[in-house]
This record gives sequence, structure tokens and C-alpha cells, in this order.
Amino acid sequence: MARSEERPGADRLPPPPPGWLFLDPAAVPERWRGRAITMAMVPLMPDEAAHILNGGSAAPGLEPVDEPLARLLARGTNTEDMAAILGMSMRTTQRRIAALRRKIGARSKTELERMLAARGYAS
Repeated sequence: MARSEERPGADRLPPPPPGWLFLDPAAVPERWRGRAITMAMVPLMPDEAAHILNGGSAAPGLEPVDEPLARLLARGTNTEDMAAILGMSMRTTQRRIAALRRKIGARSKTELERMLAARGYAS
């Protein structure tokens, strides 16, 4: 079956481009700006990637309640300051950090901080 017979109107579609170039939006030359497509790259948590690859939706990997803690961790905030900022006891803060480590698969708090920073939580 010919390509135009596979989908109605397929013969009117432009041919696909021979390739793509990924650039920072500020680096796109003026002559290409009219063809540029804005995109966003979102680093995935391990459980998010597995979920998507298994046909699930692209829901955020962290619960909204964990995001303030993740941002503080990614910025390298110490546990005592995190507890004060979040209005939690030190023990609760430590438990939530441990739970987040398990969820993300980090072996240490330092690794967790690096993983969260790499996923954009430091900004």
C-alpha cells in the first residue's frame, strides 16, 4: 500500500525533515527562528522513566509535598536549616529525606542532592 493510501490526506503532508538540531533558544540563528520549535527537556526520576516506558502517563515523580524538601536538598541546605524552613522536627526531616532517598534510588544524602540538582530542583 502506498504511503498516501495509509492515511487520508497523507499525500498533502510535507516530507519529514532529514534531521533535527537541538539548540538553546538563545543560540538559534536569526535565519532559523521562523522554523524553530520551542521544546522543554525534563530530567526524569527513575520511577517516572520506568512508568512512561511501560505505557503510563508522564505524571511528576515527586509528590507535591516532597518538592520543597527536594528543592532544599538540591541546593545543599543542611538538615537543621531544612527542618527550620519547613517547620518540621529534625527527626521528621531526616525520615522524609530517607524516604526520598529510597524513592529515587540514591545510596546517600549526597547522591540524593546531586540527583535532585541534576533534575532541576536546584533552580
